[in-house]
Amino acid sequence: MASLAGAIALIAIGSWWYFSNQVNQEQPAATLDRALLVRAHSPSEGRADSPVVIVEFFDPACGTCRMFYPMVKQLMVENPNRIRLVMRYAPFHQGSDKVVAVLEAARRQGKFWQALEAFFWI
Repeated sequence: MASLAGAIALIAIGSWWYFSNQVNQEQPAATLDRALLVRAHSPSEGRADSPVVIVEFFDPACGTCRMFYPMVKQLMVENPNRIRLVMRYAPFHQGSDKVVAVLEAARRQGKFWQALEAFFWI
């Protein structure tokens, strides 16, 4: 009976230790995740200190991405200075690598957003 009580106590202490460490590690992980997702070279729009950062992984040749982009832009209009949009490429569709090359050339000329909206027909 004593060994059963000891095992239960050991499980309880181990559970308490595990869950208390999980809670303590959550905050730094959120900060770390943002640093991993937001790249300095990624096109972005909005204040760098915005409380909300949307990192959109998009394929410029994707129809779903084309439909989603105006919704994100509308969110930004409705919440001025509260959202930062960071665009990251995910070129999965055939030919999207060529579109990415055009967008990057436009980005170097300061015309990324105009080129993106031309591709998305906005």
